Amino acid sequence: MFDIFLARSEEDFEAAAKLFRQYAAEIPIALDFQNFEEELQQLQNVYAETLGGIILCKQNNIYIGCAGIRKLNADTAELKRMWIRPTARGKGLGEKILNAAVELAKSKNYKAIVLDTLDHMHPAIKLYKEAGFKETAPYYFNPHKNALYFKKIIG
Repeated sequence: MFDIFLARSEEDFEAAAKLFRQYAAEIPIALDFQNFEEELQQLQNVYAETLGGIILCKQNNIYIGCAGIRKLNADTAELKRMWIRPTARGKGLGEKILNAAVELAKSKNYKAIVLDTLDHMHPAIKLYKEAGFKETAPYYFNPHKNALYFKKIIG
Protein backbone atom coordinates (compact mmCIF):
# COMPACT_ATOMS: atom_id res chain seq x y z
CA MET A 1 0.00 0.00 0.00
CA PHE A 2 1.30 3.42 -0.96
CA ASP A 3 0.39 6.88 0.28
CA ILE A 4 0.80 9.77 -2.18
CA PHE A 5 0.44 13.27 -0.74
CA LEU A 6 1.61 16.89 -0.85
CA ALA A 7 4.60 17.81 1.34
CA ARG A 8 3.52 20.10 4.15
CA SER A 9 5.54 19.37 7.28
CA GLU A 10 9.19 20.01 8.08
CA GLU A 11 9.69 16.22 8.08
CA ASP A 12 8.18 16.02 4.58
CA PHE A 13 10.52 18.70 3.22
CA GLU A 14 13.54 17.08 4.86
CA ALA A 15 12.54 13.76 3.26
CA ALA A 16 12.08 15.51 -0.09
CA ALA A 17 15.60 16.95 0.15
CA LYS A 18 16.98 13.45 0.81
CA LEU A 19 15.05 12.02 -2.14
CA PHE A 20 16.23 14.89 -4.36
CA ARG A 21 19.83 14.14 -3.34
CA GLN A 22 19.36 10.44 -4.15
CA TYR A 23 17.93 11.44 -7.52
CA ALA A 24 20.93 13.69 -8.20
CA ALA A 25 23.36 10.93 -7.20
CA GLU A 26 21.76 8.54 -9.68
CA ILE A 27 21.97 10.72 -12.77
CA PRO A 28 25.32 10.97 -14.54
CA ILE A 29 25.53 14.78 -14.64
CA ALA A 30 26.21 17.51 -12.12
CA LEU A 31 23.26 19.79 -11.42
CA ASP A 32 25.32 22.87 -10.59
CA PHE A 33 23.96 24.67 -13.66
CA GLN A 34 20.48 24.39 -12.06
CA ASN A 35 21.67 25.81 -8.70
CA PHE A 36 20.76 22.48 -7.11
CA GLU A 37 22.31 23.13 -3.68
CA GLU A 38 20.53 26.47 -3.41
CA GLU A 39 17.26 24.78 -4.40
CA LEU A 40 17.71 22.22 -1.60
CA GLN A 41 18.25 24.99 0.94
CA GLN A 42 15.01 26.71 -0.14
CA LEU A 43 12.63 23.83 -0.95
CA GLN A 44 9.68 25.40 0.85
CA ASN A 45 10.10 28.59 -1.20
CA VAL A 46 11.00 27.02 -4.56
CA TYR A 47 8.09 24.58 -4.26
CA ALA A 48 5.73 26.83 -2.31
CA GLU A 49 2.24 25.40 -2.04
CA THR A 50 0.76 28.63 -3.40
CA LEU A 51 2.57 28.04 -6.72
CA GLY A 52 3.04 24.26 -6.77
CA GLY A 53 4.48 21.82 -4.27
CA ILE A 54 6.25 18.52 -3.79
CA ILE A 55 4.38 15.26 -4.23
CA LEU A 56 5.71 12.53 -1.94
CA CYS A 57 5.10 8.81 -1.84
CA LYS A 58 5.43 6.67 1.28
CA GLN A 59 5.26 2.96 1.88
CA ASN A 60 5.32 1.54 5.42
CA ASN A 61 6.19 5.02 6.69
CA ILE A 62 9.27 5.21 4.41
CA TYR A 63 9.53 7.94 1.78
CA ILE A 64 10.12 6.21 -1.56
CA GLY A 65 9.29 8.72 -4.31
CA CYS A 66 8.79 12.35 -5.19
CA ALA A 67 8.06 14.93 -7.85
CA GLY A 68 8.14 18.71 -7.65
CA ILE A 69 5.88 21.24 -9.35
CA ARG A 70 7.12 24.80 -9.49
CA LYS A 71 6.16 27.95 -11.35
CA LEU A 72 8.03 28.60 -14.58
CA ASN A 73 5.84 31.51 -15.66
CA ALA A 74 2.22 32.64 -15.19
CA ASP A 75 0.82 29.88 -17.42
CA THR A 76 3.41 27.12 -17.13
CA ALA A 77 4.55 24.82 -14.34
CA GLU A 78 7.76 22.84 -14.40
CA LEU A 79 7.98 19.23 -13.25
CA LYS A 80 11.26 18.65 -11.42
CA ARG A 81 13.06 15.88 -9.56
CA MET A 82 10.60 13.08 -10.27
CA TRP A 83 12.24 10.02 -8.79
CA ILE A 84 11.41 6.66 -7.22
CA ARG A 85 13.81 4.56 -5.18
CA PRO A 86 15.08 1.63 -7.27
CA THR A 87 13.53 -0.93 -4.90
CA ALA A 88 10.08 0.58 -5.48
CA ARG A 89 10.22 0.79 -9.27
CA GLY A 90 8.12 -1.32 -11.61
CA LYS A 91 4.98 -1.09 -9.47
CA GLY A 92 3.14 1.70 -11.28
CA LEU A 93 4.20 4.40 -8.83
CA GLY A 94 5.67 6.62 -11.53
CA GLU A 95 2.31 6.95 -13.20
CA LYS A 96 0.58 7.68 -9.88
CA ILE A 97 3.11 10.30 -8.83
CA LEU A 98 3.05 11.90 -12.28
CA ASN A 99 -0.76 12.00 -12.27
CA ALA A 100 -0.73 13.62 -8.82
CA ALA A 101 1.78 16.21 -10.07
CA VAL A 102 -0.35 17.00 -13.13
CA GLU A 103 -3.43 17.37 -10.91
CA LEU A 104 -1.49 19.67 -8.59
CA ALA A 105 -0.48 21.87 -11.53
CA LYS A 106 -4.08 21.96 -12.76
CA SER A 107 -5.26 22.99 -9.29
CA LYS A 108 -2.87 25.95 -9.46
CA ASN A 109 -4.44 26.99 -12.81
CA TYR A 110 -1.40 26.34 -14.97
CA LYS A 111 -2.14 25.76 -18.65
CA ALA A 112 0.91 23.59 -19.37
CA ILE A 113 3.67 21.58 -17.72
CA VAL A 114 7.21 21.32 -19.05
CA LEU A 115 10.05 19.07 -17.99
CA ASP A 116 13.50 18.01 -19.03
CA THR A 117 15.08 14.59 -18.85
CA LEU A 118 18.07 12.75 -20.25
CA ASP A 119 17.86 10.69 -23.42
CA HIS A 120 18.97 7.47 -21.70
CA MET A 121 16.13 7.56 -19.16
CA HIS A 122 13.91 5.31 -21.28
CA PRO A 123 11.32 4.33 -18.63
CA ALA A 124 10.77 7.99 -17.71
CA ILE A 125 10.47 9.04 -21.36
CA LYS A 126 7.97 6.25 -21.99
CA LEU A 127 5.96 7.32 -18.93
CA TYR A 128 5.89 10.97 -20.02
CA LYS A 129 4.81 10.09 -23.56
CA GLU A 130 2.08 7.75 -22.31
CA ALA A 131 0.83 10.59 -20.08
CA GLY A 132 0.49 12.89 -23.10
CA PHE A 133 3.73 14.84 -22.92
CA LYS A 134 5.17 15.79 -26.31
CA GLU A 135 8.79 16.49 -27.10
CA THR A 136 9.36 20.24 -27.44
CA ALA A 137 12.10 22.80 -27.93
CA PRO A 138 14.37 23.61 -24.97
CA TYR A 139 12.78 26.07 -22.56
CA TYR A 140 16.05 26.85 -20.75
CA PHE A 141 19.77 26.37 -21.23
CA ASN A 142 21.07 22.92 -20.37
CA PRO A 143 24.76 22.34 -21.12
CA HIS A 144 24.20 18.62 -21.64
CA LYS A 145 23.54 17.68 -25.25
CA ASN A 146 21.57 14.57 -24.29
CA ALA A 147 18.80 16.57 -22.56
CA LEU A 148 15.28 16.21 -23.92
CA TYR A 149 12.39 18.56 -23.24
CA PHE A 150 8.70 17.73 -22.98
CA LYS A 151 5.47 19.67 -22.64
CA LYS A 152 1.88 18.82 -21.86
CA ILE A 153 -1.09 21.14 -22.25
CA ILE A 154 -3.35 20.77 -19.20
CA GLY A 155 -5.72 23.72 -19.32
